[in-house]
Amino acid sequence: MVRISFPRPKSAAARASALGEYVFRHKIVLWAVVAGLITIRQLSSYSRNLTSMTRGSNRQAMELAQQECRFFLAESAIPRSGLGIFTAVDIAKGEQTQSMPDICIYVADTPSGTDFHTHSWAGSVFMGRYEGQNSRGACEGVATLVNTMPDSVNAAELVPFQVHTNAGLKRDQNPGAGAITHYYGVTSKARRNVAAGSEITIDYGDWHYESDRKYVAPVHTPEWVRKHGMCIDHIEIRQALDPEMGRGAFARRFLPRGTVVSPAPLQTFKNRIDFAQQEPEALFVNYCFQPSGTNILLFPYGPGVNLINHSSEKANVRLQWSTNAQNHRHWLDLPLQKFWEMVYPGALILDVVALRDIQPGEELYLDYGPEWEAAWQDHVNVWEANTDPYVYPADMDLTQPFRTLEEQKKDPYPSNLATICFEGQWDIEENKPVDWTEPTFWTDGMLYCHILKREKDKKTGSYFYEVSLGYRKEPHPLDDKRYISRKVPHKAIMFVDKPYQSDMHLKNSFRHPIGISDELIPEHWRATAVQ
Repeated sequence: MVRISFPRPKSAAARASALGEYVFRHKIVLWAVVAGLITIRQLSSYSRNLTSMTRGSNRQAMELAQQECRFFLAESAIPRSGLGIFTAVDIAKGEQTQSMPDICIYVADTPSGTDFHTHSWAGSVFMGRYEGQNSRGACEGVATLVNTMPDSVNAAELVPFQVHTNAGLKRDQNPGAGAITHYYGVTSKARRNVAAGSEITIDYGDWHYESDRKYVAPVHTPEWVRKHGMCIDHIEIRQALDPEMGRGAFARRFLPRGTVVSPAPLQTFKNRIDFAQQEPEALFVNYCFQPSGTNILLFPYGPGVNLINHSSEKANVRLQWSTNAQNHRHWLDLPLQKFWEMVYPGALILDVVALRDIQPGEELYLDYGPEWEAAWQDHVNVWEANTDPYVYPADMDLTQPFRTLEEQKKDPYPSNLATICFEGQWDIEENKPVDWTEPTFWTDGMLYCHILKREKDKKTGSYFYEVSLGYRKEPHPLDDKRYISRKVPHKAIMFVDKPYQSDMHLKNSFRHPIGISDELIPEHWRATAVQ
């Protein structure tokens, strides 16, 4: 009688590489049955052992991925603060306190009567101030999930981007132009050495703190964080493999089938129509789920989730309701009126789950549903390139000296662009020029400006400027010289699109929310649709 043994691989790497060998050996065993060398009873016993071994391998690989994770989403250590972000590793001062850059999606004219403002940033914070008359940015990841504390105990500070990027999608070449946000690259860094188990907090800037209270840095033990937290470190962001998709989300490490790739806390909105007050509809809807038969929008703001692209054929992740204790899934059974009274941002959490084993560096794909796919194909079929004169702000050469108003009469800048300056003084008196002051938080000092004079430092070769500042939502008149700042360094000036000129305002840009499986949504929600 032939005895065949299959030793259990010891390491996760060995287990992964052994899968092919298991299949090969399985074929050998079947041959042995046919040849009469082993009995059916022995084969049954072998199959049970192999199934148990495979399940054990999968479970241990998931545990290994959890141990390798550096950042977690868990119940905040600050009382009554909902979710918070924690580090499971020590972070040195100046190092990043998140695993990937975040995106922000700006709404140019923020709708009134909604909760959009509760989990969004003022327009100036991430450079979107001049998208429209009342612009605010809804961000995913750390920029939204992080809680606030006074700077005396804060672990981190935000580092906003200063150059927008179209991710390779251009209005005269790509149907996807205007369908993705240009606001990508928000990061954060440690203000001090941060110990493992610490909650990452920042200063919101406009938060009221109790003057007579002693604040203590919030912290759990690293063991508690790994046990109760949801990993937000499995994804990294790169250029998508399909250049028409812009950016994409990729696996940072081996993710066995069933792994929660990322949690997706949700912000809920009653009516998509609130974001259709402009033409085209607000870009924000492209980053939301919309249950079929409803007008409800669900905005997922877990790190990297909004950058998982669509594929019905290559989908390797799916959505399911989280089993974490912070998810209030039972609220879905409430009558809608009661649900809206109870729900708050982050009260509902979806999980993005691996459908199969996903290899390191593999792009993640989610099936957005047949309606989305048909809408995208219809858009591609009728799309026409926009050939109107336009230059992207990121394509301007910021190493060249900025031209003065006088020089621009002969050599003007592109008509869609305006110059802005970062000025730390917001109380400049009319007709009383001041010397430039560096802003504490640069984007807060973002103002339209016109270049009046330029000087070159003979020793350093650096340029300094005299500028007129504008305090309105649109560029001020060229002859408005009431507010003058002098000795403005070259680094404090850049280009932005004028209001309603960026790609997200293109009339023919694609708009469609992401589909979500009917089995995840209560049936009584579907009676709410309004055309």
